Amino acid sequence: MAALPSDAELLKLYALGKKNPEIAAMYGVTPQAVNYRFDKLNIKRRPLTTQANDLIGQVWKIGSDPDTIAHHGLSPIQYLRMWVRYRLGDDTLSARQLTNAVNFGRRLQREGTVLQYQAQDAQPFSYVPRRPSDGRLVVRWPADQPQPEAEVLEPLELPEETPLSE
Repeated sequence: MAALPSDAELLKLYALGKKNPEIAAMYGVTPQAVNYRFDKLNIKRRPLTTQANDLIGQVWKIGSDPDTIAHHGLSPIQYLRMWVRYRLGDDTLSARQLTNAVNFGRRLQREGTVLQYQAQDAQPFSYVPRRPSDGRLVVRWPADQPQPEAEVLEPLELPEETPLSE
């Protein structure tokens, strides 16, 4: 079984700008194993992904109830995550992810909908008609949750009248 190098060597590879897949190939391990080690070293390789997940976590506690199924792998939440990363300016999105993010925003604009999450429903994510209270948000904010300040919410919003671009 292959193993990763020492923390010092791993940090050197990080400083040299090596990506997780490159490091994984060098040592015959998975990119996830490399990411796990970086996490243990408190190094966030994808800060905008972390920021996107944190922001979505302010809206919905997905899979936080031990009696519910984890919903974080379902397509709608993945599209939302890509959307938020796109809005944050994440240049690490693949071409496919970028297309999915843009198409997510276009769909919401075209259909006049927002993404809603109901943990207890058989289909926890649904696209529901936009209400005036939704503003420009791409999600239905839970009524029992206070919203953060407007600038924090920007990545969760549709852009002003400008069309989405790829």
